[in-house]
Amino acid sequence: MMKGGGIRHDYDLNTPDTTEVKCAGCGLELQGSWTDYHGQVICVTCGLPYQILFYEKDENGNITKPLHKPPEISVREELVPFIKKYYEETKRACGLGMFLTPYPDITENLKAFVEWLKAQPETEKFFKPEKANQP
Repeated sequence: MMKGGGIRHDYDLNTPDTTEVKCAGCGLELQGSWTDYHGQVICVTCGLPYQILFYEKDENGNITKPLHKPPEISVREELVPFIKKYYEETKRACGLGMFLTPYPDITENLKAFVEWLKAQPETEKFFKPEKANQP
């Protein structure tokens, strides 16, 4: 990530774990904007969400210290190629990420991405309801 990661922060994102990370969705240097989920950013170019804050916890689940790890993609891995294809075709962000408030631009991007995704024949599995286990 570029120094400061393109986001407001109270810690240094310019660590060996986060410098010059390429986004898996758009291929550009990852620059993030916070979502409403702690430690999650979305790529400001394609919208792919990443977890960038990690913590070590003790046996009771209490946070003991921050961990320095590379960013981790916050969606199912099998969805990433579709996000990449969507960005290549439309140059639009996908609208994913955890938001508590329906921001108009993110909501519009998500609706457009889901419509596009439904039109892809190989994505049918993402939209089929799973059948409940029946005796």
